[in-house]
Amino acid sequence: VFLWCFEMEARPIGARFYQAVEGGIVYCANKDGCLYVIDTKNGQLLQKITVPDAIASTPAIDERHIYIANDKNLLLALSRTTGEVVWQYKAQWGEFSTPTIDGDALLVTGRRINTLYCLEKQTGELIWAFPLGNHVKAEPIVVNEKGGEDSTVYIGSENGHLHAINRQTGGERWFCETGVTIKAAPAITENGLFLG
Repeated sequence: VFLWCFEMEARPIGARFYQAVEGGIVYCANKDGCLYVIDTKNGQLLQKITVPDAIASTPAIDERHIYIANDKNLLLALSRTTGEVVWQYKAQWGEFSTPTIDGDALLVTGRRINTLYCLEKQTGELIWAFPLGNHVKAEPIVVNEKGGEDSTVYIGSENGHLHAINRQTGGERWFCETGVTIKAAPAITENGLFLG
């Protein structure tokens, strides 16, 4: 059943859309630098946030902030209530991808960024950085153990390297050469990791 339709303002030809849903609200962004906050029940526009420069990632949302990347190498934390920029973190080059929220931290890498960053999500301060040695298209995935006190981050790179990294310290637990290009986060079960 078709419920509603929301029409955005004019956008650049070929612009991509990035959507995320949280708490009955859809956050829809595109390359024109606008983030639309829409009620999923009726399609009503609740807020329109202007992001500095073009948006380059799907937003990640927690109870206080919206985390989103632009095409100027910046990862931004925006206030959910005001839309204002709370903090920003700049990569040396490349574009950040969608960050992964894990407790009080953000884990993020991106296009042409050869490093996995772990940031304090309230302030944007760097907790640790892990060099991956090659381009990354896959987003990190976190497996929490011991109530989150001992967690492992799994991430693969285009040269086929799969890394298991201590989430708390940024130290490498183990490393594997798969021999294939890794373009997606691994699926994890009790029997192992599955890559595609």
